[in-house]
Amino acid sequence: MSNIQFTKKSFSIGICLLFLLVPLVDVIDSSKDLENIEDSQSSSFSKTSSSMNSPGSERGSVFTNSIFELNSGSPTLVLENGSLVSFFNGSPIFSEDDVISVSGQCSLLSNFSLFCSGINNYGQLGLGNQQLLSGYVDFGNKIPAAISQGNDHYCAILDDGSVSCWGRNNMGQVGDSSNNNRNSPVSVNLGVNKTAVSISSSNDFSCALLNTGEVSCWGDNSYGIFADGTTSNSNSPVIVNHSVGERAVSIATPGYSVCAIFSSGNISCWGESYTVLSSDGEVSEGAISINLPVNRTAISLDGTGSHVCAILDNSSVNCWGVNTYGQLGNGECSSLISSSGCTGSNTNTPQYVNLSNVIAISSGLESTCSINSSYQLFCWGKQEQIFDNSSISKLSPYLMNFSASDVSYSDQDMDGDGITNDLDVHMFGDDDGDGVPSPTDPYPSNPARWMNCDLGSWGRIDCTESSLGHFSLFSSLYQSECDLGEYQHQTGKSYCNQASAGYYVSSVASVNQSKCPEGYYQDQLQSSSCLISSPGSYVSLTTGDAGNSNSSSYNLSSTSASYTGRISNQYDSHDFFKINVEKSHHISVTIESEIVEVNISLFDQSMVLLDTNNSLSNGSIVSTNLTSSSSSRDIYIVIENVNVNVGDYQMNLTYYSDDGSTIIGDIFNSIDAEIGVTSFLCAEGTFESESGSSSCTSAAQGYFVSSPGSTSQTPCSPGTYQGLTGQTSCLITSPGYYTSAYGSFVQTPASLGYYVDTNGSSSQTACPPGTYQNQTAQTACIDTDAGYYTSSSGSPSQIACSNGTYQPNTNQVSCILSSPGYHVPNIASTSQLPCNPGTYQPFSGRSDCIDASPGYYTSVLASTTQSPCVVGSFQPNHGQNRCLAADPGHYVNTNASATQTECELGTYQPYSSSISCLDADPGYYVDSTGSPSQTACLVGTYNPEIASNSSSSCLDAEQGFYVPNNGSAVQYVCLPGTYQPNISQSSCIDADSGYYVNSYQAISQEPCSLGTYQPQAAQIGCYNADPGYYVDSSAAEMQTPCLAGSYNPSSSATSSDSCLFADSGHYVPLDGSSSQLICLEGTYQPSEGQILCIDSPEGTYVMNQGQSQYIECVSGTYQPETKSTSCISAEIGHYSPNEMSVSQTPCPSGTYQPNSGQSSCLDADIGYYVSSEGQSSQEINPIDFYTDSRGSSYLTSCPLNYITIIQGATSINDCYLDSDMDRIIDEEDIDDDGDGRLDSTDSCSPGVVGWISNSTTDIDGDGCKDDTEDSDDDNDSVLDIYDAFPTDSSESIDTDSDGIGNNADDDDDNDGWTDLQESICDTDPLVSQSIPIDTDSDLECDIVDSDDDGDGYSDASDWAPLDPNEWLDTDGDGIGNEADTDDDNDGLLDIDEIAQGTNPLLADSDGDGYNDIDDWDPNDVSEWQDSDNDGVGDNSDSHPGIKYFQTNLQFVLAVSGGIIILAIFGYLGVIILRKKPESSVEESTEKNEVIEVDYPHEGMSKTSDELETDSSIDNSDTADKEEEVPENKEVARDTSHIDALLNELPTPPKPQIISPPEGTPVNEYGQRVWADETGQVWCVNSDGSILKHDAATGGWIQFHN
Repeated sequence: MSNIQFTKKSFSIGICLLFLLVPLVDVIDSSKDLENIEDSQSSSFSKTSSSMNSPGSERGSVFTNSIFELNSGSPTLVLENGSLVSFFNGSPIFSEDDVISVSGQCSLLSNFSLFCSGINNYGQLGLGNQQLLSGYVDFGNKIPAAISQGNDHYCAILDDGSVSCWGRNNMGQVGDSSNNNRNSPVSVNLGVNKTAVSISSSNDFSCALLNTGEVSCWGDNSYGIFADGTTSNSNSPVIVNHSVGERAVSIATPGYSVCAIFSSGNISCWGESYTVLSSDGEVSEGAISINLPVNRTAISLDGTGSHVCAILDNSSVNCWGVNTYGQLGNGECSSLISSSGCTGSNTNTPQYVNLSNVIAISSGLESTCSINSSYQLFCWGKQEQIFDNSSISKLSPYLMNFSASDVSYSDQDMDGDGITNDLDVHMFGDDDGDGVPSPTDPYPSNPARWMNCDLGSWGRIDCTESSLGHFSLFSSLYQSECDLGEYQHQTGKSYCNQASAGYYVSSVASVNQSKCPEGYYQDQLQSSSCLISSPGSYVSLTTGDAGNSNSSSYNLSSTSASYTGRISNQYDSHDFFKINVEKSHHISVTIESEIVEVNISLFDQSMVLLDTNNSLSNGSIVSTNLTSSSSSRDIYIVIENVNVNVGDYQMNLTYYSDDGSTIIGDIFNSIDAEIGVTSFLCAEGTFESESGSSSCTSAAQGYFVSSPGSTSQTPCSPGTYQGLTGQTSCLITSPGYYTSAYGSFVQTPASLGYYVDTNGSSSQTACPPGTYQNQTAQTACIDTDAGYYTSSSGSPSQIACSNGTYQPNTNQVSCILSSPGYHVPNIASTSQLPCNPGTYQPFSGRSDCIDASPGYYTSVLASTTQSPCVVGSFQPNHGQNRCLAADPGHYVNTNASATQTECELGTYQPYSSSISCLDADPGYYVDSTGSPSQTACLVGTYNPEIASNSSSSCLDAEQGFYVPNNGSAVQYVCLPGTYQPNISQSSCIDADSGYYVNSYQAISQEPCSLGTYQPQAAQIGCYNADPGYYVDSSAAEMQTPCLAGSYNPSSSATSSDSCLFADSGHYVPLDGSSSQLICLEGTYQPSEGQILCIDSPEGTYVMNQGQSQYIECVSGTYQPETKSTSCISAEIGHYSPNEMSVSQTPCPSGTYQPNSGQSSCLDADIGYYVSSEGQSSQEINPIDFYTDSRGSSYLTSCPLNYITIIQGATSINDCYLDSDMDRIIDEEDIDDDGDGRLDSTDSCSPGVVGWISNSTTDIDGDGCKDDTEDSDDDNDSVLDIYDAFPTDSSESIDTDSDGIGNNADDDDDNDGWTDLQESICDTDPLVSQSIPIDTDSDLECDIVDSDDDGDGYSDASDWAPLDPNEWLDTDGDGIGNEADTDDDNDGLLDIDEIAQGTNPLLADSDGDGYNDIDDWDPNDVSEWQDSDNDGVGDNSDSHPGIKYFQTNLQFVLAVSGGIIILAIFGYLGVIILRKKPESSVEESTEKNEVIEVDYPHEGMSKTSDELETDSSIDNSDTADKEEEVPENKEVARDTSHIDALLNELPTPPKPQIISPPEGTPVNEYGQRVWADETGQVWCVNSDGSILKHDAATGGWIQFHN
């Protein structure tokens, strides 16, 4: 029968699954709280690598974690990547998590925190209170390594090997020496120098396997778990008296019992059904041995409920215990229900399970699962739609639909003997039981530690590099998350980088730091957030500048990095940075830039110079290596700008330890050192009113900001303006302009007819009568111009005089007629015009003049007559102001001529105005009439005559002569060096190279003779051949050089025979040489006529100059080089056997040579050896080795267990036997096998070596090792193979195979109930199947138990006396309160009622007659409804149907306020309507007075006066014009009738289309400003928008076309 009874209702499995999955679901949700544990940790790993779950696999072994969990429902497996698998309907359900292991409601996560979730009524979640239903367990600075669930409590082993427990403590199961429940972990005192190897919690008790091999338990002892013969509980640890006499290596706590594997591989159990039959019954001391199959031992076991399963050494599985649902897997079941069809029985005899190659086992409450070496998952026993989609129990292993290849397994075989730690903790020298013996174990007293990982790595079994965002110190068990303000972008690091200035890190385990966003800054290191810039300041991501002194320096993190800095402007002379350098650490800094040139210096915190570099080149470096400090110190890095260029520079900083072996940080990590470090005040001309700005706002047009750090702008006052943005002051208006309003961004130009004559004016002045102004923006009025007149003031224009009249003066009212000889062709003339030259006028009062006749002209203004042309000139046209000069080639010889005459043949005239022609000059001719020039004879010809009229008059130049120019009258003779064989030539011919001419008037050239040459042209002679050369032909241009290898010492040579061959031992390297060169040392030349010498070859040498042969190196010497003057002697350890050797040869192994210059090597002597080549000496043989021949290169080892007693052994005969290898030969050793027994008393001498005879290895002390040599260990005359107790001479028989001999056994049938208990409970003490009924497994049979289910409630008051999980059903719905989610059956879940503060046990918490689910406020007896949803209950609400009013006062105030507002609006409307006509008239009048603008639209005023016109000029103009009468006044009207007023309003003006007149200039602001014909001033901005000037206010208003 099961130790823990569960109801058989159909929903029981679902509830169990819910409780199992609650922590898993919360783990998923908690990932946000964990700040997203590194994604890299969630990836899958292979089993051969260091995975997340490297610390262990199945429960029971040394610090292995539970990754194969099976309690009451689905098996749960932890995969290598930290995710979980459970099952429903036979299908796997995956959840992506970061889990290392699970136990009940708690999960150990990959960040090595413990997360628990679920029921917490006893504080069993360890969260510090009983109200929280999920969270993380706080272990202080310790880390949980293993976790085990009891029924209402948990225990954990921490990383220092200590144990902490929490939860229900009514039986002392928490182990803190009290019986108070604990909602937080408390420490368990295991004893001095004792630590826990594994932990197992069960029903109200806990047990730990200690490093000493002992088992320690605490809590409920009613079933004798202490194995001391008592049933007294203990709230502190008790060493179990199992009496097995061996070291325990693995434990399990099924139900109310304990089972353990001991060092021999045997299993013993004690407690319920083993050493006691009922709660507080008769208990036998010690433990009961489990009869495993013959010659089989156990390697793993597990048990949770009332059955146990073990994996044996052949990978098979045996199970024993209760088999109600087939959980033993033997194909049977033991249920007593007749419908079950079960025929099997419960048994403590191991039952074979039909499985092989099993590697993992998990025994649940009433079912079992296992995994084999093919990673197949098998399950059997009780199930509710878990293994498949049915509720039928599986009596034999059932193959699940899942491959377990990704489950994390990592049990280790530390010493490589084929046995994993699970059974290897008893190895010699392993005092703490972690599987690693001393001295290999650096923590010999801590079972949780057996290796030291290097800096940057972590782990217990193998070392894993710390991942991104994490760090690991030396010997870390786990990696640690980088804290807020820190990050780590590299793996395998032992530190985190501080967030740099200008950066922040807002989450733990961050991989990178984040740049402060625009508007935010951070001047400190290691920050988790940035500071927002204040109003009046800004932070930009494009600008930044480190301070110019140490007081304003920027901070750098204490780590290596590549920092970017910048010279931002020509005034940025220095950048100061500060870094804190720890004791025994240094920095070096290099600067690189393609743009700027800087100096770099280092200063200490007192600004004492440490190092500087002024090279200005890329790669300039400074460091602190030449200084030291006994403590941490601040170092200032100073960058000085040299070339005033602007640009970025790269500052590469390396941070390292004293010896340079450790570089901290990443020199390739790019960080901007200046951006985002501080905020900057807004400059003058800018402001910022908000916080967190990335830039400042420029002062708008019409505004200014005069000081830095401003939060607002100031408007320009009247009389000033500002047209630009971002300005620090306003401009005073110029003369001709004015402004009358605040915030003006443009000055207003004076209107047409107006002016402004001062600076800073706020108004304009009208022009007086007699003046006008036709432009805007003027400083004065204009007097009417001559030719114009005006008659009224404020005129925008003047009137022009008509045609035929003029006016030379200003301010005139009439015009003057033009005089005779003059004319006035245009209007607005200021004077009369004289007749132009070429015309004349004998009459007055004319508007035009008369043209002069042909042959005549007029040359002055206002002519009244015309003049005739004189000789040399003529005029064929009318109206000319002058006569024409006779053209070149022509002449005129009479007055008043209208034509000109051509020059004849042979004559010409180059000038105008001529009265005759010229004869042609010598060298020229004229062959046409009317010629303005004579024609020159061509080059090569000449003419000595005058007046020639044909080209035939030009003569050809003769031979030996030439004519170089046109128009020559003579020919020229050829000079020496030139000649001319032809006629009619323009030049002489230069003598060719190789030729010469030595006379005048030559017609040919002469060639150079033999032995001479001429390389140039136009020469009068030739050169003699130089020494080293010859000329062997005439007309030679060049001399021929003697070839390389020959030479010639004479000049003027005519043949190559003059060149001599170089002698042997000599050479001539170049052509044209006049002498030979001698060969130098190291070279030779055996032949004549050579161009170079020969280098002596390798292995030879040449000692003197001028040699024709080389000398060979003798044996013992060598020469590897050419061109040598000597040979090299062979070194010691080498030899040179031949002549002409090019290298020396190392002596081969087995030989040596102590002398230099030798031709051979010496063989090693006997007893000596030479192991490598090139040796100068031999070595003597070490001990235990010999050589028996000369020339040995290796040693021969003595046979196994033989040694030598001297060096230099020469044969195997020098080796002597030493069986125990203690360096004492057997002939002299008194204990040959070294087992601690003298040969004289040793029954097995010589025997097995490598062990020591003691009470453990040689019980009877006969010198024979018990496990290999001795067949009767305890010497009781019973062979070990037949002795049930081979090490106990007092026992040899154990009938019930419980490990207790018949002489001491108090439970003969080994059914767990003592013979005394069975007699009380009416069962047979001699039949193991006769077991008392004990529903709650409290070792107290139901016959005498007043609380059968052990739930703390007596059977008399217990609603479910056989269900330990239920004892009350408040609402009587047949579902106990523990399983009922709505205890009071009011329709609200209990968890929701707790959250809102109502009583989950009362359907009507406030007792107002309304159930909580229907009650608007279930906690207020006076309220149960809120009809208008205004948050006030109807009983307290004065207007329950209106959500806006809750009291009568609110209603009255609202109505009163509405009436008052309506009255105010009515009154204001009447006032506005009454005042509107009067104000309109006043506004119109004011505008007319200020600007006097003409409006040509109906209903608007017109100009007051018309321009006057002089009646003397044109009376018809004034007669046609009508006088305009101003209509600028409105008649006062009665305002009592509003409708009448509206009907009498003037007609609205027609829409205007405004655009500037063509040619309107653009001002400096990109605007066009002008006044229209009405005087209205307009402005068009650069963006096309239109502004209209308001003369009343002096401001501008927006206008839309």
